[in-house]
Amino acid sequence: TDFKVAVTDPFDNDNTCLSFTSGGGFVSTSGGYERYFEAQGKKWSHIFDLTTGYPCETDLVSVTVIGQSGIETDFLSTCIFIGGSVELDRWLSDEDIEVIAINENGVVYCSDSIKSRISISDDKFRFE
Repeated sequence: TDFKVAVTDPFDNDNTCLSFTSGGGFVSTSGGYERYFEAQGKKWSHIFDLTTGYPCETDLVSVTVIGQSGIETDFLSTCIFIGGSVELDRWLSDEDIEVIAINENGVVYCSDSIKSRISISDDKFRFE
């Protein structure tokens, strides 16, 4: 049965930024806006880049992945978040998953297969 999923606004955790309808499967979202620490006047994500050993620095603020395996969607949402928008195209064209990514400027990137099912609820967000 179809169900509706809302994604938290990464700039205001008390609100949502978009919602979409999913026909089944698993949904995982990664971002640094709920769990982070502040040091040297900067917010640092709880997600670490395995190649550097430091908190990741990315232009993405939220990545949601929809797929058929919960382990896979959780893993991929984190990997895509770390990779940032420079690596996003390869994931947006993957036919086995659907991806919704939001960058630090409120631009929403998504797989073509899900775009028509997304409803943006705040005008500070817009499709690419």
